[in-house]
Amino acid sequence: MIIFYLLLNTRNKNCFYMGQYTLGYAIELWRINQEPKKLDVNFEKYLSISLRKYVFPKLDPKTKDFKIDEFVAYSNNFPVAQLKDALKIFECQITRAIENNEISINTVKNYRSALKRFLEWLEKQPWWIYLFPDPVVKIAPSRTKIAPKPGTGAGEASFYGLAKDELPLSVINKIEEFKHFRLTGGKSIRRTVREYGQHRQKGEARRPKIDAIKQSSFKNDEERILRFLGWYVENKLLSESHLELLADVNNYLLSPAFLRFLSNYKNSSLSALQIKLIYEFSNILLSELHLELLSDVELLDEYTYWAVETRGVSHSTGVNMVKTAIAIAKWLNYDKSTRRNWSDIPLILDLKDLRNELAEEYAKEKGKLEEQKWENKQLTHEQARQVVDYLRKSCATHIGNEDETGEVASSQKRNTSAVARSWQIYLIVKILVYCPVRQEEIRNFKLGETLFRSEDEDGNPYYVAKITKHKNSGVTGKMRHYKLPDILTEDLDMWVYKWRPLIEESIKTLDGWMKFWGQNSDQIENIHSQLEAAKKGIFDNRVQNSPQQYIDYLEKKLRKVEQRIAFWEVAKTNFESHNHLFFMFGKSRKNGIEVFGNPLNVASIWRVVTRAIAMSSKALFGEERWTNPHALRHIAEKHIRQPGKQDITESFAMLIGHSKEIGDEYARQITSEYELSEDIVDDWWLEGV
Repeated sequence: MIIFYLLLNTRNKNCFYMGQYTLGYAIELWRINQEPKKLDVNFEKYLSISLRKYVFPKLDPKTKDFKIDEFVAYSNNFPVAQLKDALKIFECQITRAIENNEISINTVKNYRSALKRFLEWLEKQPWWIYLFPDPVVKIAPSRTKIAPKPGTGAGEASFYGLAKDELPLSVINKIEEFKHFRLTGGKSIRRTVREYGQHRQKGEARRPKIDAIKQSSFKNDEERILRFLGWYVENKLLSESHLELLADVNNYLLSPAFLRFLSNYKNSSLSALQIKLIYEFSNILLSELHLELLSDVELLDEYTYWAVETRGVSHSTGVNMVKTAIAIAKWLNYDKSTRRNWSDIPLILDLKDLRNELAEEYAKEKGKLEEQKWENKQLTHEQARQVVDYLRKSCATHIGNEDETGEVASSQKRNTSAVARSWQIYLIVKILVYCPVRQEEIRNFKLGETLFRSEDEDGNPYYVAKITKHKNSGVTGKMRHYKLPDILTEDLDMWVYKWRPLIEESIKTLDGWMKFWGQNSDQIENIHSQLEAAKKGIFDNRVQNSPQQYIDYLEKKLRKVEQRIAFWEVAKTNFESHNHLFFMFGKSRKNGIEVFGNPLNVASIWRVVTRAIAMSSKALFGEERWTNPHALRHIAEKHIRQPGKQDITESFAMLIGHSKEIGDEYARQITSEYELSEDIVDDWWLEGV
């Protein structure tokens, strides 16, 4: 039977605190999961007595004379994990009671049976083992420093385009119109085509052909538009004369004469004026932007040349940009064309010609590029599994040092947020290594909607994915339905039953939110006091930095705490708005907006997976391997084609969601001629081989 995400949907809020399972909550779950006819009518009575009289008093003496109502209230706050040795305590206490003739043997049997049955049920629950300290690791590995990812400009921002909110409103509105056109396949403007029906020649199509695309595909179009417009501003609008003018004005603002003019104003007036000047100048430049720029063949050709020469990309960047440009040209000319192949629109023919020219250049580059691309990504599947094991160690609750015997020499507890984030990263990478489905499917795992927990006939649990909307759903019309490997079950349970509920509970209050990050709102007052004293020249004896460095440190610390408080409600709203299994941590790298709790997007899962594997591989193998989620599909396809292995290529292709032919191509791309021949080189001439 499929077990839905019962934990989040049925729990008694009074029985659950900060991710801890209470006895009251456990009893509630017991009632839900048991068949009433199989229960002794006195079961709960016997369980209550065995705990009240023979277990609780040993754990907490003040419970010795508890009545029923007191027991119930106490149970709602009593961590059920403390019942781990309850049967031993019961046996010890009941032995004394028997020796003192306080209870009969038959009555003891009833109490023991109820307690034992309940404890056995507890131990079978998927969340039970996660109530105790991590049995795998005590100390997380030291953080490994890695070099910048190759091809990103060694620290230079890899995304050179504009942000959408920087664009003039007129351009934003046009992008929305274009988006609607792309998502609907032109349905929004098809009525206007009828007006041109009288101009069609005999045999011509009723309207030009345009295929609707998915929202996820349009995001690629939008990113290309923003990149192109960003390039246009920097390389076309922002000329040398513009830069000289800005420099001249800035020099004037900093001249002695102008500074004397501002002498009666606050010091901030100058910087405010400079910022306003730049803002207004930026608005003037951006007002010259429009989508028609992307239909300029010469500009597109120039953009591609710039990207190849300065960004180190291939001509595929130009091919993809021109594909978006062709879509824009179709949108702009939809009511002018009467041919299904758009052959009556010269602009579209010119753009297609440019696309084909760039595609030919890319075809020449492709072989070498594939080889270069895999130089920094290549892992064997065995190494990928080692990375998973390393990331599991990174989920430890403490950082510190171990002595030669493996015992902890010194340690410091990590923030809950750091451990939770480590668990999410570890689990995502492990799924990609052992079940390399598309990252889109992992991002869309939703408990009780696309991801379910089930049990086989022997009661062994496993997880099942059922995904209706996926990359090929429009082609196949079929749902993606597959079982996740058993090796993932225990860790998925850990996330489902411990970490995600703990995060949900933590974020409900400001105090819980701050503790989640290892902070508290009371820090603000203390930091203010320290900062005020430091500015007066009063320092703690332990301060080793210079006065200004210490003041800068305090101001930075204060800003962090204030920002954390300010973003709490945003983060809470983000988290509560969906039921995705995985979500973002922290702020947007681009604009600083709090994104904690939002579902993962393509960029975020790509970044965390690639970085986690790079750090792990540097620690394990001495060099960074920048393996991304998609690369793990290639690695898996190569792994299953090793000589001597059973042929599972067809069924494996079904598991990860593509054809056997694509799997063959994935494996070919990362298999060298040496690897293909090394197993036959020594005996190819023997008979019968």
